[in-house]
Amino acid sequence: MLLQGIIKLLGKNMKRITLQISREFVETVGFKTILRYVERLELQKIYRFDENTLWAIQKFKFIDKGFTPAVLQKIEDVGIKYLEELGRVDGEYICLVKTQKENKFHELLSDFNLLLDYPLVITQEHLEISLISDEKKLKSIIAQLPTYVSKADFKILGISDVIHKPESIQSLLTPRQLEIIRYATDNGFFEIPRKIKSEHIAQKFNITVSAFNELIRRVERKIFHTFFKTK
Repeated sequence: MLLQGIIKLLGKNMKRITLQISREFVETVGFKTILRYVERLELQKIYRFDENTLWAIQKFKFIDKGFTPAVLQKIEDVGIKYLEELGRVDGEYICLVKTQKENKFHELLSDFNLLLDYPLVITQEHLEISLISDEKKLKSIIAQLPTYVSKADFKILGISDVIHKPESIQSLLTPRQLEIIRYATDNGFFEIPRKIKSEHIAQKFNITVSAFNELIRRVERKIFHTFFKTK
């Protein structure tokens, strides 16, 4: 999870790498079916990615201009379990989407020593993704890519340094946020698999599950924007 990754990576010499990887890789890791219908898919924000469940804000541009997200939701192999349309701009649909589907993409993003920088863009030609970690980890990721695609099928678009400010996490969060995050951490909420459900934590602090998820989102955003920026 993003928050756990940020905490583990603070203090290291961080790099951001942007990769462009061929469609072959995109299909291999679980997006083959959706590319039959989507010209461009942008994951603007991932709220939760556990095992094979993904909650994210996604922007769709369909190949068929008459196609809609509601139609896509009915295609079983795509794996969409919940979809709420949030808006439409220039023929592209912005949606909150819950997807449940077995895929290999989770193997890459489940590592707490690796952060995903948004957006993640998938087109008919390639995947464009930015990752943040220490130099050793990023070299390891690049070394693993040839197991999915040939070296000719991916390229590095850019590498930049990431610096963090010296503020402590405690100074960024309210006492209430700290109390809930500490409890969640101590009880294994950020582990894979999770040792405690969000429902149990919400009940413990007398809040709704949606309020707890929103708290996590706000904490992640605050820490990420405070500690990391490109030169």
